Amino acid sequence: MLNGLCVLHITNLCNLRCKHCYASAGNKLKDELTYEEITDIIDQLDEMNINYITVSGGEPLAREDVFDIIKYIRNKNINVMITTNGTLIDEQVIKKLKELKVDSVQISIDSHIPEVHDKFRGEVGCFEKAVNGIRLCKKNDIKVSLMSTLSTINRENINELIQFAVNLGVDGFAMERFVPEGRGNNEKEIAITSKDLKKCLEIIYSSRQKYKNCFFTTNDPLFSFIDGTAEVMYSLTKENKNLCGGCSLGKMAFIITPDGEVGMCTRLYTKIGSIREKKIKQIIEENKLLNTICNRDNLKGKCGRCKYKKICGGCRGWAYQTTGDYLGEDNLCWLSEEEISL
Repeated sequence: MLNGLCVLHITNLCNLRCKHCYASAGNKLKDELTYEEITDIIDQLDEMNINYITVSGGEPLAREDVFDIIKYIRNKNINVMITTNGTLIDEQVIKKLKELKVDSVQISIDSHIPEVHDKFRGEVGCFEKAVNGIRLCKKNDIKVSLMSTLSTINRENINELIQFAVNLGVDGFAMERFVPEGRGNNEKEIAITSKDLKKCLEIIYSSRQKYKNCFFTTNDPLFSFIDGTAEVMYSLTKENKNLCGGCSLGKMAFIITPDGEVGMCTRLYTKIGSIREKKIKQIIEENKLLNTICNRDNLKGKCGRCKYKKICGGCRGWAYQTTGDYLGEDNLCWLSEEEISL
């Protein structure tokens, strides 16, 4: 794996109880990674040429040695982003983040309406705290992005949320589809439709053209059909059959959970091996399930029939949570059978 991304979950402890949390974060786990184990993980990631680590949780800022962990990552010259609910960011935290020269901070906000965000996150007043966190980042010249999860609670107000983000002056805006896993498995009614997803991705793309000072992005593999890269990459695969895009699961990205398990994706929290038993690289290279999923020729249903499967691959997390099959189809794809046929 070269120039990849690891999402390192340093704790399951969290001060909020978000309805859609894929990690079911809340209480600290009994067997969470020690500082020594985390530094060993970072050493391994450095050896694997991982050039970006996202420090996540739970709420990463709730861990007492979080700044020591960030410092260790930065000393390896690895880029680091902090994903946080923003409620624990104050002047003291900002001072430390600035000293450590974190590359960026990503703060989650699900709605521009305070009451809606607070209800979804499980605490009155957390919207105001998150916004204050964004403003403190901006005030101290720390790159900050707003992250939102697309669900039925905000699908009708995406434009308003984006305008809210732009007015705050954030450097980036990211939106990902809600996947019913973890605590979110109890909130399946907030899942979106194919029409919702397409509309959202179109808005993300148009906003990218409209607002030049804010980078709009999404990791959704179906975005390639909106921004035009699908056709470009498909034509290139005719010359290079090894070319692969879309879902980065196991290819360019993976996760490590607070109890030391290697997982495939934040949208597919399946654990495939413990760092307490094997090296990370060995786990990734040897795991049969991961290798099976990564082989796009194994995909089933509409994804298996699609000529773009090497370009997109669908969201494996969504496929598993909705079909019970890791190789199942991503039924949020809006392309017709005629469009996907060779």
